[in-house]
Amino acid sequence: MINKINKFFKNNEFSPSKQRGQNFLIDQNIINNVVEAVSKINPSKVLEIGPGLGAISEQLIKRFADNYYAIELDKKLFHHLNERLLKDHILHADALEIDWKSIFDNLGDNPTMVGNLPYNISSKLIKKFILSTYRCAIIMVQKEMGLRLLAKINSKDYSAFSALCQYSLSVSKIIEINETAFIPQPKVRSTLLFLEKKDIAFNEGYEKFLKLIFLSRRKTILNNLKNNYDPKLIIQSLVSLGFKKTSRAQELSPTQLFSLYESLSKLC
Repeated sequence: MINKINKFFKNNEFSPSKQRGQNFLIDQNIINNVVEAVSKINPSKVLEIGPGLGAISEQLIKRFADNYYAIELDKKLFHHLNERLLKDHILHADALEIDWKSIFDNLGDNPTMVGNLPYNISSKLIKKFILSTYRCAIIMVQKEMGLRLLAKINSKDYSAFSALCQYSLSVSKIIEINETAFIPQPKVRSTLLFLEKKDIAFNEGYEKFLKLIFLSRRKTILNNLKNNYDPKLIIQSLVSLGFKKTSRAQELSPTQLFSLYESLSKLC
C-alpha cells in the first residue's frame, strides 16, 4: 500500500497538505475496524468525508454500492478516486459548504457519515453533523479532539464544545490509532469514535450560553454570566436547581447546564 501511495505522489506531483490534514490511512487493521464499525450500524446511506486515496472507500463501496457517496475537496484526489471507484459517486466539493441531505434522493432511516476529519475543521464538521439529518457517524479525529468529545465533568478537557456535543450526541471511543497508521505520519495519535444523535433538537441559544458560561474556567458561573444576566436571577436559578452559588461551569453536566439555561431563559 505504501508503494502505491508513493507512486501516486510521484506520478501526480502530489504533496500532502498539512492545512487540509492529508494523512492517508495505511494500516489494514484500522481500515477493517472502520468498515466493521460502519457495518454494525446497518446504515441506510453512507457519506464519506475526505476519502483521500480511497483506502476505506473501496471497502465501503463493496458493501454499500449505490448507497455510498463521498465528498473530496482536493482536485487531484477527486480525479484519482473518480477513475478508480464508483463513478459519479465521488463529489468534488467542500464538505462544509455542500448540503449533505441533497446528495441522496432518499436518506432512509439511518444515514451515516464517515470520515478522517482534518483537525482544523473537525469541530465545524461535527457541528454540521449535529445540525444535519444524518443519524450516526464514525469519525477519526486527532486525540486532542477525541478527549474533548469524551471529556467528563471537572476534567481539564471538558469545555463548552464538550457540553454541546454530549448534550446532542452519544459519544463512544472505538479505538486509539497510532501515528504509524498514516502516511505522512501526523505528530499526534488519533481516535476512532462512534457518534449517535439523541432525540434532542439543536438549540442555538444554548450554544451561545455555553460559550458565555465557559468564558473563564477559573471564574464562577455567576461571574461569567453577570454581564449578560441579572446576578440575582443567576443566583436564584442556581439555588432552585440545587447548585451552589459558587459553582463553576466545568462542575455541571451538559444536562444540568441546559437546565440552568432554560431556567434563566424563563426568568430573563
